[in-house]
Amino acid sequence: MDITLRTPLSFSEIGKKENQEDRLYPSSGASPSTRTFILCDGMGGHARGEVAAEVVSATLGSSLDGDSSPEVSASGFEAALSGCYKALDEKLPGDDNRRPGTTLTCLRIGSNGVLAAHIGDSRIYQVRPGAGIMFRTEDHSLVNELVRAGQITEAEARVHPRRNVITRAMMPGASNPPKADVAILTDVRAGDFFFICCDGVLEKLQEDRLIKILSNSATNDSAKLSAIKAICDTGTRDNYTAWLIPVADVTGNDTPEGRPVITLSNVAPARPNSPAAKAAPAKNAGKRGIVLGIFILCIIVAALIIMLRGSKDESPAADAPKIENKKPVEEQEPAATSKPQDDTERQRDAVRKTRDTRPAAPKPETSAPERNNAPKEDVPATPDARQGAAANAAAAAASNRRKTETTPAPATEEPEKKTEPAKTEPKPDSDPEPISE
Repeated sequence: MDITLRTPLSFSEIGKKENQEDRLYPSSGASPSTRTFILCDGMGGHARGEVAAEVVSATLGSSLDGDSSPEVSASGFEAALSGCYKALDEKLPGDDNRRPGTTLTCLRIGSNGVLAAHIGDSRIYQVRPGAGIMFRTEDHSLVNELVRAGQITEAEARVHPRRNVITRAMMPGASNPPKADVAILTDVRAGDFFFICCDGVLEKLQEDRLIKILSNSATNDSAKLSAIKAICDTGTRDNYTAWLIPVADVTGNDTPEGRPVITLSNVAPARPNSPAAKAAPAKNAGKRGIVLGIFILCIIVAALIIMLRGSKDESPAADAPKIENKKPVEEQEPAATSKPQDDTERQRDAVRKTRDTRPAAPKPETSAPERNNAPKEDVPATPDARQGAAANAAAAAASNRRKTETTPAPATEEPEKKTEPAKTEPKPDSDPEPISE
């Protein structure tokens, strides 16, 4: 595998600290032919942390560059690291109560891949533009142990009051010197970036922002590093130092391309036992409660709509009497057929009323003559008088018969009335008109 680099770039700033304890190798800058890149973050303040960083970076860099083997290996690195511990013991006595120390990050380009080794909380990233972070070292720090144990999240680790406490560092006089975590990366592609930085850079720079900056194809390498530095310039308290190592080309690499461990869409969830994870169920419960409330509200609204539609559909039933009134119309048809009977009764009543109001037919004129001409007891009737009276009675009867036959019957009378003799109901004789004597 042949890895070709573009020109590596770096920056190193003091920040808000009183002195600069960070050290880079090579300290005078790098070129595309450079194969070893080291960053050490000294610790101990006035206890000469910058000296420890200088000793380790210079000693390890010289040892690795002096190795004639083109390949990289974990055993070769560990041998070079042992020489660093010896140099620390020689340069910095270990009997001081405030011994200096340093973190270590080292990147070595070989023919079989890229060696990445670290001790402490400085980091190494491999970023593939458009994909994400392909590799990232794990901090040897108290807060990272808490993150791995699920006690806090990575976001909480960045602001934790004990975030500067590291669990592994290179110090002089160590009876059991800590080892480095070593990885040999073979999934290296043209366009990849290796980014090495101390914890001062990570104080302001978040990983999603790093991916976006390095994935921006509209900017060159110098502009990318300047954008990262500008973020750190906004108020980083610690020293901030970084290497940006761009890969120009890779040949002879038959390693399958892997998947990124961190992408813009791959947000690491809170660990199970972290405060954020404990708060998550409450947040999720709140969201579920809101969704459930909306769902119940929708059900209620739907029920109301159904009820309203049902009431509209049932409105004909509310008007059932109207329908029932329409039904009996057919049932009332027989009543309509009985209408003639009612009319008949009304006609009969009218006839009766007419008959009652109609002036009584004149009594035969013979009745009066009969009475008037009736012989008084004290006047005897003569034969001529009796013959004249009989003639007059016959003439009166004939006249009365003609009047009766010529009197028209009411127009409304129907044949049924013929069965009721109209003249069978004469005025009662009990109330005869008085006859004057």
